[in-house]
Amino acid sequence: MDQERAQNHWIVVVALLILLSACNMPAAQESIAPGHEPETDSSSEMSVETEAFDLGVSIGGEDEVTPVERAADLLYPQDFAYLGAFRLPEESNGSNWEYSGYAMTYYPEGDPMGTIDGFPGSLFAIGHDHQQYVSEINIPAPVLSKNIDELNTASTLQPFADITGGMFKDLEIPRAGLAYLPPEGNQTTGKLYFAWGQHFQFETEPSHGWSELDLKQPQPAGPWYVNNYTNYITNDYLFDIPAEWADANTPGLRLATGRFRDGTWSGLGPALLAIGTSSSGNPPPGGAVLDAIPLLLYGEPVSGAPEINTTEAMRMRLYKPSDEWSGGA
Repeated sequence: MDQERAQNHWIVVVALLILLSACNMPAAQESIAPGHEPETDSSSEMSVETEAFDLGVSIGGEDEVTPVERAADLLYPQDFAYLGAFRLPEESNGSNWEYSGYAMTYYPEGDPMGTIDGFPGSLFAIGHDHQQYVSEINIPAPVLSKNIDELNTASTLQPFADITGGMFKDLEIPRAGLAYLPPEGNQTTGKLYFAWGQHFQFETEPSHGWSELDLKQPQPAGPWYVNNYTNYITNDYLFDIPAEWADANTPGLRLATGRFRDGTWSGLGPALLAIGTSSSGNPPPGGAVLDAIPLLLYGEPVSGAPEINTTEAMRMRLYKPSDEWSGGA
């Protein structure tokens, strides 16, 4: 029971951080180029340098940090406010929230009664590691307390369900992403986009798809390939790109997807790609190849290879081979 409570508390903290990140998404950065060449000395490195300077961190050797002017359109630790936590509901439809935390997304139109407590909208999230099912829950008012019994408990709005229709079978150490987007182009309903993969994937496999928001009738579409990129840089985090920025820099590509795999397999820093389905069909057929534009890529893709080529010149400042980031917003 203590283990379950600890896991529930952790998941909710992650949820709140994601919501805060979404509400404070920075404006478009003119320095980010929408071209197809990997960005090896980009504003991502600038954010690392600036954060180290602001926090008074002194780093020597090859990673020595030079103080730089603080950029107004980047997020910093002081931009976040911890609001508290809430507990997750009991099991539903054969799954639960133990060993979870793989992916979640915010749905602004969910839980219309949420305006009463000041936290409208809902969360779609992946539950237990073994099933990888998705459930929708409301967002109760968070509580600032170290006593878990004082926390409010979320309610299940839609019980757990397999939104993929069994597309991905058994996965060894899964990787996953979820993202909601409102209707695009000729679509009449918003979609729940997803990505699934696993720790080792030596052959490139289709990894992305979408479902309807009704978990009883998800009507999954996919899976699709992300251009010709290896799964090691495509299928862990997934989130929306602000429409204004996407229209100016990645027309028709409203989703950001990527992965930062440990062991240098995904490059010497995090990978991030802009993707979209508008030019591939509504929905694209299973096995379709989606358009993609690299936004961050610390290496060079090699056709047919699971890993990407790297040199020290492509290394992100402060990068270590054990680094692995598994979320984004």
